Amino acid sequence: MSNYIFENAGQQASQRFTSLETLYDPWTIRHLEATGIGPGWQCWEVGGGRGSIATWLGERCGKAGYVLVTDIDPRFLVELATLDHSHIEVQRHDIGTDPLPAQPFDLIHARLVLIHVPAREQTLQRLVTALKPGGWLVVEDFDPTFIDPRYPTSDPSAAALFQKVAAAQRQLMAARSGELASTWGRSLYRRLRALGVRASPLQT
Repeated sequence: MSNYIFENAGQQASQRFTSLETLYDPWTIRHLEATGIGPGWQCWEVGGGRGSIATWLGERCGKAGYVLVTDIDPRFLVELATLDHSHIEVQRHDIGTDPLPAQPFDLIHARLVLIHVPAREQTLQRLVTALKPGGWLVVEDFDPTFIDPRYPTSDPSAAALFQKVAAAQRQLMAARSGELASTWGRSLYRRLRALGVRASPLQT
């Protein structure tokens, strides 16, 4: 059983991916642009979802480059694989348990992925080893310290329902991925420095 608490086969999956892309793609692209990505880069998009960022990476690194996009359930990446993107490869892959790809990468990106992996610290170390010398690892995960837990509504019943759902999600994440998930985002900078990475926190 996967530790991922959301079901890609569910009816809400497409809507969830659309919401995530709308909310976070502009910030993600801003961070990725800061790496200097260009033609010929070898990239790995971990937990590719529906492929919006993998497509962007493919456009930036061009035909001379290569983009590996992986997901534990790549059903939403099928269309990407059938388009004229010969330099983009789609693979089913569980970053928490499956072996790393054989080749090293100039850029590895993971958004809201490691927070769902119980052995996330070891996985982070493995991602660092998958980089080329001087390569970039861009990890985006929540820091609950900066998340407003209130729901913007004047309807008490709607607010109560939101809090009930949020509490259930927290409990499920703790059961699947461990309590550390709640503090993981805030600890990333320290953990990357401990791995010998020259870490650059990117604020949103």
